[in-house]
Amino acid sequence: MTGMTQGRPRRVAVLGAGITGLSAAYELRRRGGGRQLPPEVVVFESADRVGGKIRTETHDGVLYEAGPDSLSMAKPQAMELVRELGLGPELLHTNARHRLLLILAGGRLRSLPEGMGQGMPSRWWPFLCSDLLSWKAKLRLLGEPLVPAEDGESDESLAEFFGRRLGLEVVERLVEPILAGACLGDPARLSLRSTFPQFADMERRGGLLRGFWRGRTRRLAPSTETVWPVTLRGGLSLISETLARRLPSGCLRLGAVVTRLSRRSGGWEVRTAAGPEAFDAVIAALPAPALAPVVEVVDQELAGILREIPYVAAAAVTLAYDRKGFSHPLDACGLIVPRSEGRHLAAAVFTSIKFSGRTPADLVLVRGLLGGAGRDLEAVGEDASAARTVRNELRDILGLGEAHPRWTRVSRWPAAYPQYTIGHALRLRRLESCLHSCPGLIFAGESYRGAGLPDCVRSGRLAAAKALTPAGGRVVSGVA
Repeated sequence: MTGMTQGRPRRVAVLGAGITGLSAAYELRRRGGGRQLPPEVVVFESADRVGGKIRTETHDGVLYEAGPDSLSMAKPQAMELVRELGLGPELLHTNARHRLLLILAGGRLRSLPEGMGQGMPSRWWPFLCSDLLSWKAKLRLLGEPLVPAEDGESDESLAEFFGRRLGLEVVERLVEPILAGACLGDPARLSLRSTFPQFADMERRGGLLRGFWRGRTRRLAPSTETVWPVTLRGGLSLISETLARRLPSGCLRLGAVVTRLSRRSGGWEVRTAAGPEAFDAVIAALPAPALAPVVEVVDQELAGILREIPYVAAAAVTLAYDRKGFSHPLDACGLIVPRSEGRHLAAAVFTSIKFSGRTPADLVLVRGLLGGAGRDLEAVGEDASAARTVRNELRDILGLGEAHPRWTRVSRWPAAYPQYTIGHALRLRRLESCLHSCPGLIFAGESYRGAGLPDCVRSGRLAAAKALTPAGGRVVSGVA
């Protein structure tokens, strides 16, 4: 391997400067590989900015997120990185006074009961008093521990699994908007084992309700702060920008579109408009649809499998209203709209309420989400039409009367959310099999084993560890 040449640092290419690629590059430099010389890292990014879908913007002096708006605290990887980068003082928690979440059901807004962790009740009284489900559905759900576990390792969809264990009404009212809605997916197509494997484990260990109750009772003095998401006062782009600043000068190449990856003398060749460059290892942190044509020369089967991983499009519409004319009581942090309601709007976040202190007091900032499986984003038209759709549906749902936003901003994401559909685990095994004959090529990012920001951070750092750890003299490959 050329990277083993005495006296020369290994060269590692990172494709993509989203949170995965930046985490990988940062980790490569931080770890150093245990050699005398740290690896030489080059990050190729096709855009003129870092961060991928993490994009904090401002308009009229107001900060808003064009991409993800928060970090989950349920998985520690992103929080660990934030603190490692010295950004801990920037953390902004969800407003403790307004953590109510609303769901549109039967044409009217209903409150999600307290304690509905991941769509399952951990507090019984709020759940029993809620009008979100019929009494028949509540009794069906409470009888879940009596439902026998399925034998075998079949790859069920979310709809099949939860319909079998909890009933169809729960699938429509809770599973589809909360669980499948988290990735804008179709519960009839999403794989349970790839998307929420913990539920399959719970079934084997006695059932979902018992699993949630055991998890709740094992936590000693649980803090509600660990349940709700957080953000940064200066926006999530602070993470990607800080990571980029920690990289050596010349390491990051913006506007560098990678057109082809090919083998070269025991290593790899990365080709851009500037020409080919040789590397000892490559961490590919591009979304699967963008990576497929890049690796076509390496292995056509590999490219074909990447093309099998579907993505759905989405658009985030931010609206700024004058607080004085906004008639809703603003007693919640947001709302969810199931597909069964026949709306274009999938969800809305009352950003200025959810994260208080970051928006001027005279404004109400609302972020609407369009698109996803079963909702044709193209049907809402161009940006002006998309903004009008969100404005009109919010007016109808919230009863806003003649309230009109002071300004509106639309951010579109053609490949917004990867869909771990039935057979996703098999696709990953096929990818691993192909990559076995491609030493030094490592796939990382949202397309494979988790699309949330913590998952991407974990994947990037794991990919860096793989790139720096030869196995029996052989540089490892695979999916991080």
